[in-house]
Amino acid sequence: MRTGKLKNLGYALFFGVLWGFVVAYALAVFVPQFYTEWAGSMVCPGKIEYLSFKQSYYCFTGPNSSFNLGEAMFWAIFKRFILPAVAVCFVLTIGFMKLAVFLYQRKDAAGF
Repeated sequence: MRTGKLKNLGYALFFGVLWGFVVAYALAVFVPQFYTEWAGSMVCPGKIEYLSFKQSYYCFTGPNSSFNLGEAMFWAIFKRFILPAVAVCFVLTIGFMKLAVFLYQRKDAAGF
């Protein structure tokens, strides 16, 4: 394998993992805001309520037992989406690199 292809694969791996983490983090931040019931159901076996005076979601599992769902929903979604996000971003990065090489070769063949 030539070093140029190995270097491109290294770049694709680096940027694929980097953008995968960015996408997974963005999903973990924004999904609980819009799909609270779905995100909360991953970590809460009871009733989910938004307490406006505490500005957070709480899970009520019994008459006098509750816990904050803020970070729990974030980590549940992050752990669920990190591997698919990294894989998809890696494949997209390789695809964009192949597309760039194709377009560059086509530009050279046309004489631009």
